[in-house]
Amino acid sequence: MTDEKLYTTQQVADLVGVSSRTIQLWAAADVIKAWKTPGGHRRFPEAEVQRLQRELGSESSGGRHTILVVEDEPDLQMLYRLSIESWNLPVDVVTAQDGYEGLLQIGLHKPQVVILDLMMPKTDGFRVLEVLGSSGELENSLVMAVSAMSEDEIRDRGGIPASITVYPKPIPFGAIRERVTEHLRDL
Repeated sequence: MTDEKLYTTQQVADLVGVSSRTIQLWAAADVIKAWKTPGGHRRFPEAEVQRLQRELGSESSGGRHTILVVEDEPDLQMLYRLSIESWNLPVDVVTAQDGYEGLLQIGLHKPQVVILDLMMPKTDGFRVLEVLGSSGELENSLVMAVSAMSEDEIRDRGGIPASITVYPKPIPFGAIRERVTEHLRDL
């Protein structure tokens, strides 16, 4: 055993400004490394907490709505950003290059809309949806998937929840805009 300082789930949550449930989900998704005591309580090494703090930084949305785009292709990230910003909605666009970073951004920004690619490196969109489904973290958020995968390929991977709309690539920005506008109006 090392003399490194250890933190509890609540201590980590307080330090990074998210809920303890978010920290639990991040630990389950290996976003932050932890180990469990014999009693089942998580402990987080100080180095992991510091790494997470560095990755999260300190951004603020200024009271506007947040749309998170989780997409591994930089050109498509830019296309999403330019298209969404042209809609003139009161939104900030945040991007993540994979599911791992997407989970970090979800915990940090609590986005009202998530647009998620299913096939990505590290943590893929299927795993993100699994983590989100078990947490209720985005219960009042609109979550959509955009993928080049066929319905059969998605089903072979275990499928996705019926509440998630899957759009095919190329990206149907008109349909996405309608859903986003409707969702934000209902908030």
